[in-house]
Amino acid sequence: MKTIMIILVALISINVAAQRITFHLDEMTDKYYYFYEHDDNEPKALLISNNGIHGLVLRIFFKETGKTSFNPHPTPQTIFITMALEGLGCVEYGFVIFLFKDGSKLQLSNWNDFDCEGAFYFTPSKEDWNELYSKEINKIMVEDGRSHSSYTDIFPDSQYFIKFNKALKVPAIQNQLEE
Repeated sequence: MKTIMIILVALISINVAAQRITFHLDEMTDKYYYFYEHDDNEPKALLISNNGIHGLVLRIFFKETGKTSFNPHPTPQTIFITMALEGLGCVEYGFVIFLFKDGSKLQLSNWNDFDCEGAFYFTPSKEDWNELYSKEINKIMVEDGRSHSSYTDIFPDSQYFIKFNKALKVPAIQNQLEE
């Protein structure tokens, strides 16, 4: 019984440690950079791909990134998605759709009008963030407004934004990998 409890505590500790907001202080510029670490294998980005070649990379940017004052509870601002598809050239505008497990959808528009690296930027409203924080995601789709190329896939962690919201409530810690 004691062994089972030790293993259970260890597993919970690993899970909690992997879900956190970290920061890096650039010693040259005295600017802070914040990151959501959701997974020890890929701490700063979420890979969404069924074959590892085509797909999406999702990151979250914070309002306080690049500023010289520290905020232990940074505010999420932008969902950044890079789309990798064969033959995809420059992208413009476009949108993302999150299909939730309850059947509802959230669509966000890309405010970046032109990019030749497949980059999309989405700034959810407070209501959009609240929806992402409270519902499990089933699928994601990103479509380019220029070529209308799109990518749809199962969202690899249905509670990604729910866990992100929980991580926001704990003060940011210094990223040990970048000291």
